[in-house]
Amino acid sequence: MKLLTVSIAGYNVAAFIRQTLDSLCCKNMERLEIFVVDDGGSDATLQIAQDYAKRYPDSIIPVHKDNGGWGSTVNYSIKHASGKYFKLLDGDDHFDTANLDLLLDYLEHADTDVIYTPYRLFDDKTGSQVEISDITKDFDTFKAYNLSELNVREGVEMHALTFKTSILQNNNVQVTEKCFYTDNEYRTKGLAFSSTIVFTDFLLYHYRVGREGQSIDVAGMRKHYKDSIMVARELIEFHKKSNTSLPPCVEYCVENAISFTYLMLILIKEREGLRKFDEYVKNQGAYYYRSPIKNVNLLRRMNFHCLIIISLMTKLRISLNPIIKKIRK
Repeated sequence: MKLLTVSIAGYNVAAFIRQTLDSLCCKNMERLEIFVVDDGGSDATLQIAQDYAKRYPDSIIPVHKDNGGWGSTVNYSIKHASGKYFKLLDGDDHFDTANLDLLLDYLEHADTDVIYTPYRLFDDKTGSQVEISDITKDFDTFKAYNLSELNVREGVEMHALTFKTSILQNNNVQVTEKCFYTDNEYRTKGLAFSSTIVFTDFLLYHYRVGREGQSIDVAGMRKHYKDSIMVARELIEFHKKSNTSLPPCVEYCVENAISFTYLMLILIKEREGLRKFDEYVKNQGAYYYRSPIKNVNLLRRMNFHCLIIISLMTKLRISLNPIIKKIRK
């Protein structure tokens, strides 16, 4: 039995995919199931994956499919996964190989629904470390916790999470296809159906930031802001359909999607979209209708007429805090 299924979103990442796959070539590689999902790309990603599959036929599975967006690669891999646990890896990121071996040894006897591993952000141009996201100092490592009892509001990003595959499959967890910013949707739904979590000190995921064309830049925001609205609305509806109250970490995920959408609409000065989104949150997501980011209440009082000034102030604040730039998909 495979211990871990790794789903790699491989859209036009030929410049990075060798490093990504090399990082998975660990001592326990035979316990890995690795889907390299070429999502209708036009570069050599699929050919490179096929070359690696010849070397590691029992572990690496190249997949070519029509373009359906990042979410479609996740949905494909969840459906076909046979590993005990499931983890995502973008094709321009990579794992720490030694810590991957440690994780696989741990998974042999693990039983919690979620496993947390710290992750590292590094600059695309220099390779230098930007930040380490690690909340393990607040918990006893390798101790199972009940998710509903944890007041965790940050640090549970997609990069840090490994889910028990049965949680995802049995609850038909799927994310929106042909849409950006759906990593939040994935983690929200996975956490919502989970009951237990363990925090490990295996710093595993190396997350590339600052690459040209990533959807966090303003040009990407202008092009894809409707996708952010779609994801926020999906998560508000998901919360409304939940039969029980959501754990704080799941509420934070929904709140984060809403806040990010407000932030994006402010940055691109999309006044009409901002008005409509704010009205939707007020009517359909009243639980989250409070000032999600600085200056939203001011914008409401001014009927969004001071948007240009608030947008300039927000851009200045972000320029002074580079960590805000780390959100990508």
